[in-house]
Amino acid sequence: TAESVFGWSASEVMGNVFPPSIIPDIKPGLGDDILHQMQAGRSWNGELLLCKKDGTTFWSQDTATPIYDHKDQLVGIIGLAQDISFQVETLNIIRESEEQNRLLFEKSPDAVFLMDEQGRVMRVNQAGEAILGLPGSQLVGQTLEQAGVLRGEELALFKNGLDQAVNMKNNYFVIDLLLKRDDREINYVEIQIFALALQGNLHYLTTMHDITTERKTAEV
Repeated sequence: TAESVFGWSASEVMGNVFPPSIIPDIKPGLGDDILHQMQAGRSWNGELLLCKKDGTTFWSQDTATPIYDHKDQLVGIIGLAQDISFQVETLNIIRESEEQNRLLFEKSPDAVFLMDEQGRVMRVNQAGEAILGLPGSQLVGQTLEQAGVLRGEELALFKNGLDQAVNMKNNYFVIDLLLKRDDREINYVEIQIFALALQGNLHYLTTMHDITTERKTAEV
């Protein structure tokens, strides 16, 4: 009820105007906009940060509907307020989590790629650009074959790795490949492929770790 949401009893507010403090941070012009909507015969709805009698604040989904008399004169407004603090706080937590995941993705020391079911790059971090010697603008929307990164036998091994990741019980597969970049630098990389479902569609989270030094040391 309104009494439980705002903390005022019906006897305290009946016949009185709500104190301005009920909307502590109202945007300039919002009150005029709501009144204009009422005078035009339209309802208004939106999210507001409201203040209770005890001074605590909460997020509310509000709807204001105009009331007219038989002469079509605005005589009142029906206001509905629903406490949505939990939903807003949950959304903020999700956004913070997404930001943390984005930072982990971007700042990972290993090259990280998110690919769609066809193997097209959807996202790549800075380490991924560095290991392939290509900017993200030339990688996103392309397969590694289209980007000129993998060819011949190495391409076949990578495609087989994608298939193996889907078929493995843990949806995980590891392969070592030889990358030949356009600047003629040759790198040995360990590629870890994770098959996962995002929004119901198959995707691959792929990491690349440069193992050139280890391979050359082992060959000595």
